[in-house]
Amino acid sequence: MALTTLRKFLTVDKPQPPDLIRFLQILLQGIATYAVESDPIQLKLFRIEMSNISDSLTEPLGKDQMLAAIKGAIQSVENYNGRTAKLEMANKKELRTVLTMMTDTISFLGASSKTDVERLQMIEKSIDQASVLPSGVARIGRHRRRP
Repeated sequence: MALTTLRKFLTVDKPQPPDLIRFLQILLQGIATYAVESDPIQLKLFRIEMSNISDSLTEPLGKDQMLAAIKGAIQSVENYNGRTAKLEMANKKELRTVLTMMTDTISFLGASSKTDVERLQMIEKSIDQASVLPSGVARIGRHRRRP
């Protein structure tokens, strides 16, 4: 259905000022709607800013007003994208730090586990050696039990 509406505008030799205003408003609305979502507060402010620019496009609209609105929209997009990029970089850095700490912790625990396993194996060998008594010691123990 949207194509039918656009065909009406495409068949006209030269778009009229109200058509241009509507095109710009649809474009600004699309930019605001499909902006990358990051910080909800920043996104809301960006959408309000784009809406204000869109609302400022009224008839009669001169070339200078249209140019100012377009420049304002471009500046808003640039500012929002810059803030979003900084936030994303901060999130990536934080994630990288957390992963590094986890890796260090797992490595430490792995090394500790290896040491603990080696100690337990030594204790097990000591117990095995202690449980095997020489045969002479066993006889002495039996002789003593007989009165």
